Amino acid sequence: QASEYYGQVSVGSPPQTFLVVYDTGSGNLLLPSRECSSEACTNHKRFDAGLSATAMQIAFAEQPTTPVGQDGTRDVVTITFGTGEMSGVYIRDNVCLGQGSVCCKANFVAATEESDEPFSLVPFDGILGLSLPQMAEGPAFSMVDRMVESGVLKQSLFGVFFGNDGEESEITFGEMRQDRMAGELYWAPVTEQGYWQVEMRDVLLDKDPLGLCSGKDRCKVAVDTGTSLL
Repeated sequence: QASEYYGQVSVGSPPQTFLVVYDTGSGNLLLPSRECSSEACTNHKRFDAGLSATAMQIAFAEQPTTPVGQDGTRDVVTITFGTGEMSGVYIRDNVCLGQGSVCCKANFVAATEESDEPFSLVPFDGILGLSLPQMAEGPAFSMVDRMVESGVLKQSLFGVFFGNDGEESEITFGEMRQDRMAGELYWAPVTEQGYWQVEMRDVLLDKDPLGLCSGKDRCKVAVDTGTSLL
């Protein structure tokens, strides 16, 4: 049973390649750094800023184009997940998705410490958050916004396909594949900025409504590729 969907991202010059979860339920690109000695980091590939000619150490999230000064003063951020947490620093560098067809200058969090749960056991190195920018460390840390602003996408969208019965799953940036669709495309308005949160009118079991979302407020759900549960 497929429960995790991850792919490739390359960072730096020359590129350092990582496996990341494409997660619509979070907002930042998170990668383990060379400075992280936690087992959760050493079990995976780690980003080495010293090997990248284009890496810039960022002092503060609200000043994403200002490098760390000579005194070394900088923010250290801690991000909490459902089953663990990580702490890290801000870095700016070239980021390419997949085989390198979509690239832009982007800001991300390089972990200096990660909890064993869940990071030490997962097969991927990091997380690529694809939520709306309200969930990122700041507007300049949203990968979705950075790709749109850089003009590297044909359209301002991305599409996710979950394969079944041996099919290859995929994520496409800047376009949707009509041949992957089971039916007509339906657009649902986002009800609250941050998550890709939409209104759910009901749940049907064998075409019979269960009445779980009655009332004026209905159900509010987040379309989250980082979780395997409804």
